[in-house]
Amino acid sequence: MPTVEEKLQRLAKEREEADRRYNEALTALDKAVTGRLDVPDPSPAFDDHQIDALNDMSSGAVAVNSVIASASGSDPNRFQIASASSASAID
Repeated sequence: MPTVEEKLQRLAKEREEADRRYNEALTALDKAVTGRLDVPDPSPAFDDHQIDALNDMSSGAVAVNSVIASASGSDPNRFQIASASSASAID
């Protein structure tokens, strides 16, 4: 039966061997990956040709729907649709 010291030496040797193999594999990979990475073309420029039309569409009041729930589950009107108008951020 090996002693604790012998087992520790064996484990250290195995770790060093695994590290060596790992480093060799990384070196082989580095050598295999030669050349430039393909970088995609940049995004097209911002297209703002319709921004004025979109701003004109949203310049008025905007209707907002929300659901209001009552605290009572037995209330037959516990879910109601409420409509409100609010000015847009453009105004």
